[in-house]
Order: sequence, then structure tokens, then C-alpha cells
Amino acid sequence: MDARGPRSEFTLAEASAQLPALRGHLATVLELRLRLKIIYQRLDGLGIPPGETLPWGAPAQAVTDHAVFASMSEALREEVDAIRALGVVVRDIEVGLIDWAARVPAGTPAVWWSWRLGERAIERYRRSDDDADRRDLAELPPAVLAVALGRVPEAAPVPALAAPAAPPRALTRDDTDEPGPT
Repeated sequence: MDARGPRSEFTLAEASAQLPALRGHLATVLELRLRLKIIYQRLDGLGIPPGETLPWGAPAQAVTDHAVFASMSEALREEVDAIRALGVVVRDIEVGLIDWAARVPAGTPAVWWSWRLGERAIERYRRSDDDADRRDLAELPPAVLAVALGRVPEAAPVPALAAPAAPPRALTRDDTDEPGPT
């Protein structure tokens, strides 16, 4: 599995189907980050930031905050791992900016579906050579959009060959309107 996760390319419908799960994961991530910042500031104010060994006789609240910080940090890592396991690229966790590698026709430059937490749907993309600029989906070439929407297969299927026709059968007297010998 690469950094994106188990999938490498998505149609727009496949990426869009992940939005409900992503919204839940990202809401949890943002909540955890907010709570971690509060605890960090409290510990830093005591002169005992997370990651440092607690001094002997540290206040009980500092001991508790250290333990809670470690536990919440692990929960945050698990949430981010769950997001990445969906096969997405996390561009900016603080604003919930997520990209998916788009399924496009062979020979077409790669594009990424782009969505930000708070947007109702995936309505933007970015070109692989232009990471900073998110563009409206309407700007995609029609052939790329058709494949992305799953309306056209990437490669046209090879039509099945028809079974050979049965050889013609010989006519019999029963097949004709002529009267037979009497």
C-alpha cells in the first residue's frame, strides 16, 4: 500500500461516496487537534510541555494532562490513518483539504479531485502539475469528465464475435408448395 492507501484512482462517484465517512473523521480530527492545543498550552504554561519527562512532584493536573495528551495524540494518529486508508491524499489536515487521484482516459494528464471540509460536494479538481490552484470541474475536457463520471469506459470493450450461422439445410418436398407425386 502506498501513501495514498489501497486505491490509486477514483471516479468522481467513488470519491463522492467517501464524503460522509470523511466528514466524520475530519470532525473528530479537528476536535482532537483543538483539545490537544488547549492541553499543550496548559502544560507549556507550567513549563512541562508534552514530550518532556515530568519532574518529581509535578502537579496532579500536569500528570493527568500528560496522560490525556498522549492518549489523544494516538487517537489523532489513528483518525488520520483511517482517512489515508480510504486512498485519499490529505493536503491540509487543519482545513480538511482532501484529494483523490482521478480516473482519467489513458494518455491524459493526471488530475486530482479536490474537496475541502465544509463544501457540499466535490466540485473542484487540481492538475498534477499545479498543486496550488483548485479549478471548477466544468473546466475539465469533456472526454476526461466522461471517464471521471464513469459514463464511458477507459477502453472500449472488444465486441464478442457472433457464433457462426448454421449451414442452410436442404429443401425438402414439405418445404415447397408443389404437389408431390400422386
